[in-house]
Amino acid sequence: LVTINFSLEACLAQCSSDEFRRLTTDCVPGGNPEARRSRLMRSFLAPPGLFVPGSRARRCSDVRRLNILLAVESEGTVFFVVDHNRLAKFNVLYREQHWTQEDIDKPTVWPEDLGPDWVTQAPAAWTKADEWRTRVLKAGTATPIAAVLQKDRTSFNGFGRHTATDVCHKLQLHPVTPAYLVCEDDKEWERFKHVLTEYLTSLRSPHILK
Repeated sequence: LVTINFSLEACLAQCSSDEFRRLTTDCVPGGNPEARRSRLMRSFLAPPGLFVPGSRARRCSDVRRLNILLAVESEGTVFFVVDHNRLAKFNVLYREQHWTQEDIDKPTVWPEDLGPDWVTQAPAAWTKADEWRTRVLKAGTATPIAAVLQKDRTSFNGFGRHTATDVCHKLQLHPVTPAYLVCEDDKEWERFKHVLTEYLTSLRSPHILK
C-alpha cells in the first residue's frame, strides 16, 4: 500500500501498458543543472503528441521531460505519479497478505492528525469544522484564516499554501483575516463550508484534471 503526498504539482495519471511503454522509451538525464545529480535523477522524454499547441516555443533545444516517480501496473493499465519538481512524498506500507477495504479504513494507515476528506467525506469534515468553530469562538482566536487552513489538517484536510490562498480569494476574504471573524456569523459560516467543499471538488473536475 502506498500513500501519496502530492505536494505542489504532482499528479496521478493513467494509461494502458502499451502507452506507458512508449512514454518511457527514452530515458535521459534529468533537468538538474548539476551534471552528477542530473545523471542520477532520470527523466523520460515527453512524446510530441503530449505537447499543447502554443504552450511553449518549439525550438531545436526545447527538451520536455516527464519525471515519473512511481508506477503501478495492473491488468493492462498503469497508474503513475508525475511530478515536475520531484517534491511528492511516498509512504510504503508492506504486509504479507492482500489489503482489504477494512485495512485501508483503519486510522493506523493515515497520519493521526489527518481529518476527513472535504469531498468524499463532506458531512464528517463539516462536523470537524464546526468543532473547530466552537473552539475559536470560545477562545477568540485571531490566527489568520489562511494559516489555519494550511496547518490544521484535522479540521481542514487537503489545503496547502497555494490552495488556502486561492480559496480565500473565492470567499472574498483577505488571507490574514482573523479566524474568529470567519466564525461569528452563522450564515457566513455555512457559506464558508460550502465554498471550501465546492472549491476542492472543482479541483477534481475533468476540466482541471485535463
